[in-house]
Amino acid sequence: MTAIRQILFTAAIATVAAAITAPVNAQTTNSYTTENKESQQQMSARETIYRDHNLSGCMYRAYPEPTKQLTPAPAGKKPFYISHYGRHGSRWLIGRDSYSGPMRTLEKADSAKELTAYGKEVLKKLRVLTANSNRRLGELTSLGAQQHRRIGGRMADRFPEVFEGHVRIEARSSTVIRCILSMENELLEMMRRHNDLKIWSDASDRDMWFVAGGRENLGDMKGRKNGKELKQKWFASKMPLFDSFFKKLFKSQDYVDKMVNKERLIDQLWSVAVNMQSLDERKEMSLDDLFDSEQYYTCYANENGGWFINYGSNLWTEGKMPYSQRFLLRDFITKADSCIALPKPGATLRFGHDTMVCPLVCLLGIGGRDKILDETDFDNIAEKWRMYEFVPMAANIQFIFYRSSPSDGDVLVKVLLNENEVAVTEDIKTDIFPYYHWKDFRDYFMKKLGNFQLR
Repeated sequence: MTAIRQILFTAAIATVAAAITAPVNAQTTNSYTTENKESQQQMSARETIYRDHNLSGCMYRAYPEPTKQLTPAPAGKKPFYISHYGRHGSRWLIGRDSYSGPMRTLEKADSAKELTAYGKEVLKKLRVLTANSNRRLGELTSLGAQQHRRIGGRMADRFPEVFEGHVRIEARSSTVIRCILSMENELLEMMRRHNDLKIWSDASDRDMWFVAGGRENLGDMKGRKNGKELKQKWFASKMPLFDSFFKKLFKSQDYVDKMVNKERLIDQLWSVAVNMQSLDERKEMSLDDLFDSEQYYTCYANENGGWFINYGSNLWTEGKMPYSQRFLLRDFITKADSCIALPKPGATLRFGHDTMVCPLVCLLGIGGRDKILDETDFDNIAEKWRMYEFVPMAANIQFIFYRSSPSDGDVLVKVLLNENEVAVTEDIKTDIFPYYHWKDFRDYFMKKLGNFQLR
């Protein structure tokens, strides 16, 4: 480990150690709770977002607590190994102009005496957020740290057999600091429950090709351009829906038409508003009333459509986008094969980004997302492919392995998405759902990966 990386890890561990004394049972801010999740799944995407604007945020949604009890393992089978990929927790917005950009737009209008009283109030809030985000853009928030402490704690509590007996926990992270801190929060919470764990953790450019490799793994998918152009036209056609939004902020429509980049300001302020759920500042201020419910839904459909084009099984790219994570899935499988041969393998943990979780969910076929969705209308895509359901902040995929003894030839695996049991592709049959026979699971996906052709 280089001196710089050693310093980085020392700083990360010190930060986490200071924060970890916070209670891990504190409630997170997320209105999509255990009480209403089942009923919301029966609603349309529009109805769901009308009820909870936070869900409009897609990948900005704060992590929801797991909602269901786990299914007991078949007789004699016990958990012995976990393989995992987790997105970093809640964070500040990333872009350099995320807060200062819309602030400058409103300041310019204020100087021209074109801001309404409401617009002035929004400007005040943007000034606070711009100041508070200074040199913190993209960084993990206290809520994000808490999310990973809770996930790590639940993992240790739900599957104690995996963590008993001086086992090795191997953890790799993207080199981005919010991912490193997410990893260390999770590991330290595990250590609070099992203080004899052998922890090995790292964050290296050497591993980024599978820990944080994105669309570049597929080269130039020309069909994406066609999808993006269609989405831009779709969103432009929705601009009349936002007339009331601009009237709330600006005195003159003429000023808006001449001086404001409408689509950019909508996107900037929508991002700020929906990401408030990840910040401590949510306790002091809200921007929920910036948009009405239909506007929140339209922003959701626009963002959701972009992610579907870039990472989903879509017509424009012939269903190839999920294969950006073929290296990550292969790493899951090959490491599992090696660990199954050990008497006490422990756990393999990986920490990265939404741009890996989203296509990996699709590649695994969770929720049927491995099948090409025969849709090019973004309202229909928003209904049938709802990103807020599977890629919130701190999203995670866990493979839990079961056997009766180290000599057991019938190893089982089940998959958890955000700590809830899920089915993978319908092409794999099982007689013990949510458990799968590892041989069937492994053989199917190794064949699928082997058959993939980039062109």
